[in-house]
Amino acid sequence: LCLMALFLIQWSFPDLMLWRKSLLGALIIVTLELIVGTLTNLWLGWAIWDYTNLRFHYLGQISLDFGLIWFFLCSLFFCIAEQISHPSQVSQLRHRSSFQKHKKESPV
Repeated sequence: LCLMALFLIQWSFPDLMLWRKSLLGALIIVTLELIVGTLTNLWLGWAIWDYTNLRFHYLGQISLDFGLIWFFLCSLFFCIAEQISHPSQVSQLRHRSSFQKHKKESPV
């Protein structure tokens, strides 16, 4: 779910500055972490993770430390995604492949 959200950010906002995409991605991940942690750890009592020993935590489910880690991991993700699947590169590849199809199909 988080990767889908990151890909959606990358494709929806390709011109957004890296730090803004990373901040948005980290906020989405931390929000999902809070929702899942509240459901599984607090309501169901599964005790999957507990951040109460970390500073700046909220209900032991999210913490600023891990939020910063998510920010930097999102930055890495967006840098790699930019290199792999930049929309202009994808459209150029589609154009080339359609050109090559037409070239092969036309009689010589």
